[in-house]
Amino acid sequence: MLTQQTIDKLYQMKLDGMANALREQQADPTALSLSFEERLGLIVDRQWDLKETRGLRRSSRWHA
Repeated sequence: MLTQQTIDKLYQMKLDGMANALREQQADPTALSLSFEERLGLIVDRQWDLKETRGLRRSSRWHA
């Protein structure tokens, strides 16, 4: 239950990339074999990528 509460809080903080990555890791047995630091790195990378993609989309609309 703690993991679901964490996912809910991530969504409330508008950290959708992290929430989605954590949810996917919970369903993937190979991800569960990674260390905490590796899993956290993947979660943060997902949020970073989402932020960058959103920024690029906004930028391309601004210049279009």
